[in-house]
Amino acid sequence: MDPRYMVKRYLARIRPASRYAFDVFSTGRPGWLLFCPIAGADSFGNGGYQTGIQIPVQRADLRREVSRAIPRG
Repeated sequence: MDPRYMVKRYLARIRPASRYAFDVFSTGRPGWLLFCPIAGADSFGNGGYQTGIQIPVQRADLRREVSRAIPRG
């Protein structure tokens, strides 16, 4: 994995309209976030474990409501 996409800081756990929760991390590359799906979380996004999948996403590509749910970091 490119070291610029390595995790720097935990930002939030979000639960979009789908039933899946994601942990969101800032990365070493400005403007990029790392999304990690959470399996086994309850309907509120509590509990569960990271699946091992890591998805780098550019903040500018996020839908407005998702971007607002994630603090700057």
